[in-house]
Order: sequence, then C-alpha cells, then structure tokens
Amino acid sequence: MKGLLGLFSLKTLALVMGVFLGWQALVFFRARPPAYTEAQQQALAATCQDFARQLAGKLNAAPVRVGVAHLFGDDRDTATTLLRAAVASLPGCRIEEQSVIQKFLADISRAVAEATSLDEIFTAGRKVELDVVIAGRVASVVAAPEGGARATLALYAYDVRHGGWLVKDSFSAQWQPGVMERIRALPLWLRLGFWALLAGLLPWLTAFATRWALEKKDNLSSIIIITCYTLADVLLALAFSVIRLGHGWLAPALVLLLCVAWNYRACERLAKQEGAV
Repeated sequence: MKGLLGLFSLKTLALVMGVFLGWQALVFFRARPPAYTEAQQQALAATCQDFARQLAGKLNAAPVRVGVAHLFGDDRDTATTLLRAAVASLPGCRIEEQSVIQKFLADISRAVAEATSLDEIFTAGRKVELDVVIAGRVASVVAAPEGGARATLALYAYDVRHGGWLVKDSFSAQWQPGVMERIRALPLWLRLGFWALLAGLLPWLTAFATRWALEKKDNLSSIIIITCYTLADVLLALAFSVIRLGHGWLAPALVLLLCVAWNYRACERLAKQEGAV
C-alpha cells in the first residue's frame, strides 16, 4: 500500500509534469514542418475521397454522428481537415465539431452529473453521442514526377453502435497537374507573356467575327464583338492567374482597359483590310 501511494506522491507528480512541460517546450521551439504544396494537398484530398467512398458503402441511410480524431503525423492539420470535409460530404453524416477526446469527456461528465443510479454512472460511456469514430495516420506524402504528388493514409473507422470496424485499410492516391495547373505554376512573366500572345492573336484568329459585324453594318454588332473578345481575354487572365479577384481592383481594371483598347484597335484594322478588299 505504501509503495502504491508512492506512485502518486507529490514528487512523482512534479517529475511527470516537469517531463511533460519539457517535452512541450521542445515541441514549441522545434522548427515547424513545411506546408504541403498544392500538388500534395490535391493528392491528400483524392486519398480522403477514396476513403469516404469506401465508408459510404458501409453506412446505412440513417443520420450518423461522426467523430474524426486528429491524424498522427499531420502536424499542420491539413490532412485531418480534408478528411473531415470528405466525410461531411457523405449523405446522412454529421461531423462532430469538437475533438473526439473533448466530446468523450464532455458527454461522460454530463452523464455522470445527471445520473440517478450507480448503473447510470457505470455505463456513462454509452451516453457519448458518437456513432462512428475515425482515426489514422499520415503514412507518407511525397512528390511525384512532372509536378505531381502521391499521398498514403492509414485510416480506420469504428462503428460504436455495433462494436466493429467499418473500414480498416491503407489508402493511396496520386495527383498529376493538368494543362491549366502547369500554366499556373509558371513564373508570372511567362504567364503574362502567354496570355498577351493569345489575347493579341484572338481577333486575327477569328476574323470571321469582324466580317460578320461588317455585314450587319451597325454599331451594335461591333460592340458585341469587342465585348466578347474582352470577356474572353479577362477569362483567360483569370484562368492563367494573371489577375485574381479579391486581390485589389487596380490590376483587373488595367487589364480590362488594355483589352478593350486592343480589341477596338484590332477590329478597326481588320475592318480596314476587309474594306480594302
């Protein structure tokens, strides 16, 4: 008995707390892990979607309260956040906002406080309002050739209602950038030059539109053509990330003015050429 009490002496508790605080200080001062790249985030999202599809086949149609525990090895919570979003998109799934530990302790505390018998105290764990608990770890997130990435997650879904595993597997997915992603990854000056080339050639590549406006012989047709060209140029600028909405108005306004001026000038030159013929 004396030895047992020694385990819980003030010195022992102080030592445990000191070791714990020392470890937390080490974690605090240690360099933060680098953030995932866009390609790695896309690979993680695809992996989480694969897990969600497999989980969907194991759930019934009734509303399910799901708790998603923080994934081991996910220092920046990126994978955990993507996993929560993937599961939340499943029909009938409601994600618990609190962490699994917080939810567990809160519901047990409430059950014990509201208990009217010893049986209710002993079975307080049944009052935890979670149907499915999801946990796991980030096994690996690595770069792939040609700007891609590959992610592997070990994920587990446990059915608290029936006491069994719904999913217990490793999931992997690879993401490769498409044409637009490759363009957006280029330096700004290259994207700007590529966009200017396409926007500049557009009226000449579609000279039939100017001929159509000339045949109509009214200003409305010319305005429609210039507006369409300008809209196409702005959409290209957005697609190539030359400009971005919500990052100030100066750059979009300047691009818009340049597009209108160039398209007007190009259509005027094309109209003169057609008239000369």
